[in-house]
Amino acid sequence: DFENHTVKVTGKGNKQRVVPFGVPAANACKEWIEHGRSALLEKHAANSAGMQALFLGARAKRIDQRVVRSIVHAAAAAANVPD
Repeated sequence: DFENHTVKVTGKGNKQRVVPFGVPAANACKEWIEHGRSALLEKHAANSAGMQALFLGARAKRIDQRVVRSIVHAAAAAANVPD
């Protein structure tokens, strides 16, 4: 919900909660939706019909939480942020 700067997150046990986010995250998400996500869905149209997840992996499927964790840890290490 870009107007209220909140996102619905589904966690363990399929529990859903609403989480707030700031302007930088909103801008990054809009960029992703307009350019990255749409390009992935177009490229893998046969595999991604009806995909509603915001963040997708290389094959336009829902990205696994372990992959996200790995990406975040790698980015933190590259920025010299302690683990």
